[in-house]
Amino acid sequence: DYTSIPQPGLNSCSIDIQRGQSLCRCTSRNGMVYTRGSVDDYNHFAAVTGDSGWTWDCLLSYFFKLHTMSIDPQCSHTIYAPRTKMDSTRGPSQNAQPIRPNCTQYHRNQFQLPEDWPFSLNMNSGKPLVIGWLQSTIQSGVRSSYATSYLGPEFIDHLNLHVLLHMQVSKLVNPAHLDRKVHFEGMQFMQGKESHLYLNTVTYKKIGGALFTANTTKDIVLSDGTVGTPTILMYSGISDEATWANLGIATLLDLLSVGYNTTDQPLFGATGQ
Repeated sequence: DYTSIPQPGLNSCSIDIQRGQSLCRCTSRNGMVYTRGSVDDYNHFAAVTGDSGWTWDCLLSYFFKLHTMSIDPQCSHTIYAPRTKMDSTRGPSQNAQPIRPNCTQYHRNQFQLPEDWPFSLNMNSGKPLVIGWLQSTIQSGVRSSYATSYLGPEFIDHLNLHVLLHMQVSKLVNPAHLDRKVHFEGMQFMQGKESHLYLNTVTYKKIGGALFTANTTKDIVLSDGTVGTPTILMYSGISDEATWANLGIATLLDLLSVGYNTTDQPLFGATGQ
């Protein structure tokens, strides 16, 4: 049950947050649209953080490592067949172009608004304000998720990879303080009956029953999505101290932004004649 707190921009209404309760989360349940976003956004991240590693140019090589653009044989005769320099060819997850793009509409738009809406062979070139076709995380008509790619047959039997199913992380444990910073040496996860954890940002479905702790000798990479990651951090004692104090829960690290200020974009389909 992922339900938001009342939203100021929606007349204080709460909304359902669509999430995937499955292996590799939303990549197994989403709309299969692949979009990298805008050059300007990434360069803005770099400017705000003071870290040039967030720029588009620095991240582009990592984008190429994620996906491979496949061209369906049925698409070979269309205008969308040629590859561009922005198409990756070496990543485990698969992308594809539409098999039957609407070329008639493309020619019409090019004639009417060639300067305002230029045509692009690749919507993921970093300049998305163009006319073109969306790429999808699909190969041969089948969804390509991180579960089928990064955890696919090529990798799932690696000796240094263990996948635990029907488990859900509850919080990070065994905190230690070093140089005025907090780091965790383990994480707690559960298996068993369903229960619910109510936080001040979402109503979060948890799993009760058998409780386990995994300790690490190196690093913990916490990656549970836009909603899940801050929820686990909050439950681990990293969030707004004043909010948790009202609930009688001590915080390890007072960070006002954890669990707040998430923004999302609405999706509207427009049809015109």
